[in-house]
Amino acid sequence: MAVTLARFTWKNRSNLPKDAAVNNWVFSSDDLSATTIGAIEARLVLFYSQIASHMSPCLSTATGAWVIQLYDITGSGLTGAPHGSPYATDALELVSAVDSGNPIPNEVAICMGFFDAGITGLFEHGTTSTEPSTEAAIDQGAPATHSGVSHPRARHRGRLYLGPLGSSSLEPDANGNPMVNHTVVGQFVGAAQVLRDTAPGTTHVQWCVWSRRNATALPVVHGWVDNRLASVRRRQPVATSRALI
Repeated sequence: MAVTLARFTWKNRSNLPKDAAVNNWVFSSDDLSATTIGAIEARLVLFYSQIASHMSPCLSTATGAWVIQLYDITGSGLTGAPHGSPYATDALELVSAVDSGNPIPNEVAICMGFFDAGITGLFEHGTTSTEPSTEAAIDQGAPATHSGVSHPRARHRGRLYLGPLGSSSLEPDANGNPMVNHTVVGQFVGAAQVLRDTAPGTTHVQWCVWSRRNATALPVVHGWVDNRLASVRRRQPVATSRALI
């Protein structure tokens, strides 16, 4: 079995890399052939085409606005070890229009969670054990391992933050609070179901949950989309002016 990390980048109209929206997906397949590349790209294009009409007008609609980079993380790459350069990169053209209404803050997103079958029967909190420290902690002088409480269920679920969003994705609740439009929730769920269940092309490709701690990539079985808005702070644009008081 081969495992691919698929990095989907949607360029901003500014065309600056820092302004782009990025989602990381993981797929298992029989191999890393040209057929597999085409199948993975077809899945992602199909998914984003189904939700594009609710995405922010700040996102580019120019030719090449969608960039897909595929990385081989089979074997040691599943642990999160450096995976090198992509084995395939393609810039694609949008096949659907974005929201034509007013944009909302770029950091606002829809959270889509998902999990694999291995989550069944596991506790949220496990026993105290020796856990590997994060690279960021090690860079600050922490030891390579530390004593901590494991989180078995967390190793079998993942999430993606889809945005920036357009105004059509919102609706107020009974108290006037902004929430994700219930119709949009259904459309995002439907797009995820198609991505999970449909394999364009002839190669067997499966959307997976990637656990670095377990070094596994297991097929997604179910997921959810909340009607609560999420936030990705790094997507927030910098101020272009400042007024003094």
